[in-house]
Amino acid sequence: MKKIENIKTLILGVAIILILIAIYMAFIFTPPHGEDLFEFDRNNIQYLSNGQSSDEIIQIFSGNNISLSNKSELSQIDGKNWKIVDTGGNETEIYRIKDNGANLEVTHDIMGDVQRIFYFHVASAWISYVAFGVTFVAGLLYLKSKDFKWDIIAFSSAEIGIVFCTLAITTGPLWGKAVWGVFWRWEDLKLFMTLVLWLVFIAYLSLRINAKSKVSKANLSAVFGILGFICIPLSFAANRIWQQYHPTVIATSSGSLQSSMGMALGVSVIAFTFLYIYLLISKVEVENNREIIEEIKQKIGGKNV
Repeated sequence: MKKIENIKTLILGVAIILILIAIYMAFIFTPPHGEDLFEFDRNNIQYLSNGQSSDEIIQIFSGNNISLSNKSELSQIDGKNWKIVDTGGNETEIYRIKDNGANLEVTHDIMGDVQRIFYFHVASAWISYVAFGVTFVAGLLYLKSKDFKWDIIAFSSAEIGIVFCTLAITTGPLWGKAVWGVFWRWEDLKLFMTLVLWLVFIAYLSLRINAKSKVSKANLSAVFGILGFICIPLSFAANRIWQQYHPTVIATSSGSLQSSMGMALGVSVIAFTFLYIYLLISKVEVENNREIIEEIKQKIGGKNV
């Protein structure tokens, strides 16, 4: 028992440290999501000043096949960073200029700071897939062995998966509102299948509550968890197979991450993985203790203990 507690403490400590690192990387270390455009000579820094963008800056951008309107506003973020906001077109365009010491780097700000939600949204969605995958495997093992320890693992992982899936479903619309202008697109199959996945495992918990016996609860839950797992590949692959609004970033040509963003995402996923492992071990312990209490109550005739 003491060994398990030490392992849990170690896992929780690693998870907390990695989560803090992930927060730092997401909000401080990584830049806003953008596309590197070009660099120009640092001497042009004399043209950078607060207020409306100067004719010289507009000329430099136009010379690099980028057009700024006369509604472009230039503002200084800090000592080495500036932002140009152009509201002259159909959509607001944002460009960031960074003084790297030798040149001025220009980046097209595509999503801005709202993109920082991405690191935790993707990590939450991924861990929900992992958790429901564990429910699927544990359900198969229960049906094969009829050992209730697998039912406990399946149930515990399903509950944790619902928590992470809820985080994914709530953080995604925050990004969607900023980028799409709406919180949700029902026509997007990935969003729809993720919602179905969440509802399926909510129903999984309801099924367990209403089951009449321990055996029927375990049997029905195993079958339901196995069938619910079908939603995971459909949710994951929807935007890879069909044209969807939801972006596809990882391992595709339709999306890309700067190296710092990839690092931040990797740390977030690993941090959430350690957190999931800790929660799973703790939840299984709670359920095992509940089973022991139920057995004691049955032995003494169902009286309170």
